Amino acid sequence: MESMDLVLPPLLQTARVLVMRGVRVVMAVRDIEKGITVREAIITETPDAKVDIMELDLSSLASVGNFATKYRSSGLPLNILIYNPMYAYGLSKLANILHAKELARLICNAILKYFVNDASQGAATTCYLALNPKVKGVTGEYFSDSNLAEPSTRCEDQELAKELWGFSLGLTSTK
Repeated sequence: MESMDLVLPPLLQTARVLVMRGVRVVMAVRDIEKGITVREAIITETPDAKVDIMELDLSSLASVGNFATKYRSSGLPLNILIYNPMYAYGLSKLANILHAKELARLICNAILKYFVNDASQGAATTCYLALNPKVKGVTGEYFSDSNLAEPSTRCEDQELAKELWGFSLGLTSTK
């Protein structure tokens, strides 16, 4: 596959752009073989790229636990966490924003840069947030077209965010 023909979804395009800027990227992927194919394509285009592939299936708590254990043991710092829920609309988009805001509030010593982007916009906002020093330390905010934007008023509902977080913990707690 020639690098010029490489067509990636926005999140993978983001990984490509970040490694071109010298950033080490850990891609958490459900399908290791597809991840390896993407990594090889990126390395073909950028031979000195630092791209690691780790398995992560968000629908499996065991997979999430395994990923967390392996990532912690890797010794790699978590400087930027990019969460990009593609094609999420309506209540699911609201839930994603509230969930990210509550996660950002709860995380210590890590940066969560949250934004929603559609495929036509590609990786531009993601890369802006990951690379631009003007947004260093900005966390839990909503960005659109590389600009801080105002989400709906429901997205600012801290009680709803906490309620959603508690509900999510209830769904994922092992009994």
